[in-house]
Amino acid sequence: MKRTFEEKLQAYEKGELTEEERKAFEKELDTLENIFENGEKQNNNNSFNKKEQKILRRGKWKARIQTTFFVFIIFIGVLFISMIGTGIYYSWGTPDRSEIIMNVNDYTSALTDPYGSLSYSSAQGGLFFGLDVETTKRKQVGDEIFEVGQSKSSFFFSYLRGQDDTLFTNANSASPGFYLPGEEEAQYSDWEQLENLPEGTVSSAYISFNEFLETDEVYELFDNYNLEILWFGVQKGDMSDEYEIDFISSPDPFFFGFPASPIWLEEDMHTVERQEEKGWFGSGTVSETSSSPTYEYGDSKILHEQFFKVLHFLSNHEKLANKYVWDDLHIDETIQYFEENGINHYGVVVTGPTKELLKLRENDEIYALQLDETRLWNWTDREE
Repeated sequence: MKRTFEEKLQAYEKGELTEEERKAFEKELDTLENIFENGEKQNNNNSFNKKEQKILRRGKWKARIQTTFFVFIIFIGVLFISMIGTGIYYSWGTPDRSEIIMNVNDYTSALTDPYGSLSYSSAQGGLFFGLDVETTKRKQVGDEIFEVGQSKSSFFFSYLRGQDDTLFTNANSASPGFYLPGEEEAQYSDWEQLENLPEGTVSSAYISFNEFLETDEVYELFDNYNLEILWFGVQKGDMSDEYEIDFISSPDPFFFGFPASPIWLEEDMHTVERQEEKGWFGSGTVSETSSSPTYEYGDSKILHEQFFKVLHFLSNHEKLANKYVWDDLHIDETIQYFEENGINHYGVVVTGPTKELLKLRENDEIYALQLDETRLWNWTDREE
């Protein structure tokens, strides 16, 4: 049975027409609308009465609204699926992917930045399988720990697609570094600046040695000074004259070492307290309180053990670690070098009273000192 115009319009609005019928009816609507508009311009006498005109306009607008609503529903659905998929992707595994990404960032920073051990990352999942990682850079001068910069990284899946580093200090200020052991006196030591700085201040400085020293030898060297070691620079490969290396500063690939406090991995932590709260349908949340192993200042064995653990962890994620520092860390080759030659140091970063740092000038083991930063007194004497 042939349908009337109003029956076809109602079926069209309810979505009951076949694809072929829908296309034919929409073509008919366009034809009728054109006839109506042309007829209205020529003489006010069109082929449709006011009721039919109203029905026609209503049908067209309802169809447009339905199309817009359908597109909106699809968009919301895609967003929802994207959010669920993003959450599943970055929370997959033990440890999960987001934690691995943050750990690679923190561990790489700890080995290539003298103040990296004081920096911890946070992550926020985004839409369409994106992850934003934010790291606050901190440093220590005297007893005070304060923010010096911020790093923001953007990921698509596990691919680092962008990184923005911001420093809160003067961009024109000189970057301190280390001199390698040499025969001639270093030309750019900051002893005179230390002399002119007043009592009642604390400073941090980069100390270079006359020869490569083992970790225990470094602790012995500073045993009689009221100073704190913050970071050990490590000889990570052949530094002979053929490479013409005489000064190391970030981002030099030889600017490499570990903090004076152990870098504890998740596997090292001890669970102190664990609480589980049950939710609906068997789901629940688990919260744990963990503590790190006991460490005594100056225990080089533990420092080396944790250093190697971090290196082996980064070896499994070296591509990402290299992107964080925009360089090739050659981690596997570095591990092999340490296993064959041991761990030796070309210098350390220390902090303490400014005038106590000045006393290092009289020590024959000290090759050079480069001043990093000075602040007002905030110091508790270390045991000698």
